[in-house]
Amino acid sequence: MSLSQLTEEEYVKLAEQSKRVIVHASFVADKLTPMLAYEALVGHFPKATLLESVFQDEKLGRYSMLGLDAIEVFENKPTDENPLASMREFLNSQKAAGKTPYSGFAGGAVGFVAYDAVRFLAPITLQHPKQLPTPDFCLQSYRLSLMFAHGKSQVTIAMVTEPGEHPQSSYRAAMDEIESLISSLHH
Repeated sequence: MSLSQLTEEEYVKLAEQSKRVIVHASFVADKLTPMLAYEALVGHFPKATLLESVFQDEKLGRYSMLGLDAIEVFENKPTDENPLASMREFLNSQKAAGKTPYSGFAGGAVGFVAYDAVRFLAPITLQHPKQLPTPDFCLQSYRLSLMFAHGKSQVTIAMVTEPGEHPQSSYRAAMDEIESLISSLHH
């Protein structure tokens, strides 16, 4: 197992510059699949999200991602004049310092953009009135993410932390939690 490439000292420096800092650990997972991880952890994280990448003919894709412990949800309101700006503001608020091998996943958001949202990008008049009270944008950010690199048989657990007043203890608690997750996945 490879624990965070981020040392406690580096973490403290990043905590001085950012409200959120990412720590991570990677390990080889020959027999652990995204679905097995989901089944093992969903009881502790009921709003877990599993994104599987599958190509044609059921071939496994390059990556899969499991989001655990939702931090925040963004849904545009029907009265929002500029939902793209609101979504951009939400995404900027989710940024975290630190890097993982898969930084695009950790500290980001997962969700959907409705087909009709194209009207915010181009001057298109909707042909049919909106019938359901569903949002055009719905995104959720996660405190914990498991990224599966299928080609390497590697799993990276990334955690978005909020160091606050005591970054050293925050770092140690995050690393302890990641170790505990890894242990529970191996049993």
